[in-house]
Amino acid sequence: MRAATSAALLLALIPGPVGADDWVVDEVRTRMAFIGQDGRGAQSQADPIVMDGIPRGRETLSVFQPIARIGVRQNERVRHTVEMPVDIVTSASADALDAVSRASLWTEAGTLQITDDIDVTPDDHVQVIWGLHLEEVMKSGFAGLAYRRDLAQDNATVDARASLVIDNFDPITPQGFDYGFVRRGTILASVGASQILSPTTWVEGRYGVTIQWGVLETTWNAVPVEGDTLPAQELFPDQRVRHAISGGIAQHLPATHSTFRGRYRFYADDFGARAHTMDLDVYQWFGRFMTLKLSYRLHDQRAVDFFYDQPGPANLYETNLPRTADSDLASFRAHEWGVGVTAYLSRAGDAEGERSVSVSFRRYTRPHFDLSIVSLSYSRTL
Repeated sequence: MRAATSAALLLALIPGPVGADDWVVDEVRTRMAFIGQDGRGAQSQADPIVMDGIPRGRETLSVFQPIARIGVRQNERVRHTVEMPVDIVTSASADALDAVSRASLWTEAGTLQITDDIDVTPDDHVQVIWGLHLEEVMKSGFAGLAYRRDLAQDNATVDARASLVIDNFDPITPQGFDYGFVRRGTILASVGASQILSPTTWVEGRYGVTIQWGVLETTWNAVPVEGDTLPAQELFPDQRVRHAISGGIAQHLPATHSTFRGRYRFYADDFGARAHTMDLDVYQWFGRFMTLKLSYRLHDQRAVDFFYDQPGPANLYETNLPRTADSDLASFRAHEWGVGVTAYLSRAGDAEGERSVSVSFRRYTRPHFDLSIVSLSYSRTL
């Protein structure tokens, strides 16, 4: 049945009127993004220099990411969405194998995700998500199921989601050894609710839990040790439980055609990490055909319990103690700001549907690390 649905999707990408049993493309979106990353981290072995008492290698990375999204309505109650992001990455991993072979000078990764939305009743909605991800050292499959209930004449919603991800990947060590494929599993589940408080005010809340098992570390990440000894391999416990709770509010100001949206998220896991994230977005209309978006994010986190902010003992690699020097798992405070402009070539209700082009820029900074993202996108919905 699933193969038949997929084949029908690929054969039905021809626009036409929506009837009881007709298939029609009602959404097309494309985006091209460039991601430029620079910085230094102790997990990298690329040209290390001593900073803050620990050798830190380059984390330079460039990503070209084209994305396509196609929406296909099967009938009035069933709709399918196909998303296909592709990553073209330079210097994908800075490990000992790359230092010799330059294996990650250019790598490619791609994902195919299909979402099936089904309106069971006017108030009950089911969503099925499934797909796969392929890259140089990893092959992944995923599937998920979501249910949403509309309440109070669509002024409130409650929903529940669950998904399973299975990763199979090559566990290359910091010294460049390859021991064959290993596996990691992830179960994600969440519940959420939203409520319209007034014609201009909306609130939401969500709780999620993630359970992981298998080989959880990035096996080629290095952990510096004292002396001239080779670095130890990163090592995690074989299970991890993560919790996240979040809430948000959006307020529209009709007099100025402005919308403010704020969001807070708290994260905790059994590795000892704790994190607080606050987001603020401002949307401003200029006439009927242009919007400006300004965004800011503050992220503050505490390191995992087994983070090494100084070189470990020379015999660390001989032990089975959990350890990491990954800068993503350190204690830090990060800032991200962004600006984006969307121009509407036509609006919903026009004969050609809603068409728009967008350009945006985002900048992320934290100690020893920064990231810039530029994207250009086109969207059309019928």
